[in-house]
Amino acid sequence: MPAQPQGASPPMCLKPTEIRYAFKYVNTIVSCLIFVVGIIGNSTLLRIIYKNKCMRNGPNVLIGSLALGDLLYIIIAIPINVFKLIAEDWPFGVYVCKLMPFIQKASVGITVLSLCALSIDRVKGMGIPLWKAVEVTLIWLVAVLFAIPEALAFDMLEIPYRGKKLRVCLLHPEQTTSFMRRREVAKTVFCLVLIFALCWLPLHLSRILKKTIYDENDPHRCELLSFLLVMDYIGINMASLNSCINPIALYFVSQKFKNCFQV
Repeated sequence: MPAQPQGASPPMCLKPTEIRYAFKYVNTIVSCLIFVVGIIGNSTLLRIIYKNKCMRNGPNVLIGSLALGDLLYIIIAIPINVFKLIAEDWPFGVYVCKLMPFIQKASVGITVLSLCALSIDRVKGMGIPLWKAVEVTLIWLVAVLFAIPEALAFDMLEIPYRGKKLRVCLLHPEQTTSFMRRREVAKTVFCLVLIFALCWLPLHLSRILKKTIYDENDPHRCELLSFLLVMDYIGINMASLNSCINPIALYFVSQKFKNCFQV
C-alpha cells in the first residue's frame, strides 16, 4: 500500500462512526447513579472525619483528601461527560474544554499520590499532624501541576461531519491491639489501591487498543472506531465508579468507619 502524503487527510470511512442510542441511555443512567452515590458517599466520609475527633489521624486525613478529590471530579466531570455523549456539538466553550481534562487528571493525581502516601505511611508508621498537613498540600500541588499539560493540550476543533461542521473538545493533534489496628489500615489501603487499578484498567485498555490496532488509513476503520468509542465510555464509567466506590469499600473493610457510618 503506497504511503500517504504528509499532511493529507485520512480517507473517508465506508460506514459512519456512531454510538447507538440504547448505549447512550444506559450510560446516562449509570452515570447518574455514580453521581448520586458518589456525592452521598464522599460527603458522608468527609463529614465523619470532620465530626469525629477519633477519626482525625494521619491515614484518615489522607483518605479525606482522597474523598475531596473524588467529589471534585464527580461534581464537575460526570455531568459534562454525560452531556458530551448525548449532544453531538460541544457547547461549553474552550475554557471548559481545557478545564475538563485538567480536573480529571488532577483528581487521578490526587488519588494516586494519596494512595502512595497511605502505603508509605503504613511502612513508616508516621502520624505527625503537621507533617500530614504538609503532605496533603504537596499531594494537591503536585497533582495540579501534573494536570496543567492536559489543560494546555486540549482545545476546541471544528470537524466536518455529515455535511456540517461540529465543534469538539479533543487533544490537539499536535499536542484492637496496635498490630490489629495497623493490619486493618493496611487492608484498607490495599483495598483502595486494588479498586483503583481495576476501575481504571478498562479505560487504559481502550486507549492502548486505539494506539495499537486502529489504522486511520483503513476505510473500514469506523466499525472498529465505533467499538472503541463504546469501550472508551465504558472505561470512563468505570473510572468514574472509582470516585464513588471508595466510601462503600471503607464501610466493608474498616470497622471504625462502619461504626461511624451507622451513627
